[in-house]
Amino acid sequence: MIVDLTHTLHQGMTVFPGTPELRVQQIASIPFDGFNEKLISFATHTGTHMDAPNHIVPDTATLDMLEPGKFMGKACVIDCRNYHTIDTNVISENKEIINKADFVLFYTSWENLWGTNQYLKDFPVLTKQAASLLTSLNLKGIGLDTISVDPVDSDDLTIHKILLSAGMLIIENLTNLSALPLGKSFDFIALPLKIKDADGSPVRALAII
Repeated sequence: MIVDLTHTLHQGMTVFPGTPELRVQQIASIPFDGFNEKLISFATHTGTHMDAPNHIVPDTATLDMLEPGKFMGKACVIDCRNYHTIDTNVISENKEIINKADFVLFYTSWENLWGTNQYLKDFPVLTKQAASLLTSLNLKGIGLDTISVDPVDSDDLTIHKILLSAGMLIIENLTNLSALPLGKSFDFIALPLKIKDADGSPVRALAII
């Protein structure tokens, strides 16, 4: 079974505060032109998207520099619905399944608030210690069903810096994590657009279970 973990891109969708809204313009239509075509404008960190190391850390990899294999592998999902912060205990308690994974997906249930103002507030985040522990576990990246790995009002983006400095990928705004099996690994794919010098990109994230 394939589970789509991706929010649909559309005009008016939720974006990080201060980010330009996604815009869609119909520039051709079948009745007038014989074909449909749209012009779409969006920031590279819109919707379900991936952060490259270069998003935060100077002189590091952009997404187009990475081999396609970096964007796929085994994944596991960790249930964090009852946590305000995701600390080292959460990582340690799930270390057996994490050791079998290339990606760790943190299910906080914040995806249920998508499209509301509450989605941008008070979501669970990793502690610095937990982020540092994750960098030691030979992972390709992590994913979350929240808008950021740092609080929206963070000035220093500490968690981003810890993970991205270690060469890890960050996938934000995942959805449908509730459909994934706990305690089991599964195949995971999150393919970004191949944009030159990409600091980030929307992805189509899929789980194969």
